Amino acid sequence: MTRNRYIFESVIDGYVNVYEPSGKFNNCAFSFCIPDEALGRCETDRQELLEWAKLKAPNPKRCEVALPKWDEEGLVKYSYGGDTNKT
Repeated sequence: MTRNRYIFESVIDGYVNVYEPSGKFNNCAFSFCIPDEALGRCETDRQELLEWAKLKAPNPKRCEVALPKWDEEGLVKYSYGGDTNKT
């Protein structure tokens, strides 16, 4: 198993819409919280991966260095799908 793959138990939280696209962006969405015991490891691994990407990526200027996909408590919001036929 790769070093930066995480398996942990969590509960889907917040706005949950995983069955049928809807809402303003006609997509599906859910959120979950990374447990404290995994959160520190995720943050450390993210920093290491960003450093690696700056040195090894084919185009390091395109490396995503924005804020992590989780907040201070480890809440991750995930959305998928979406309306690609906007007029």
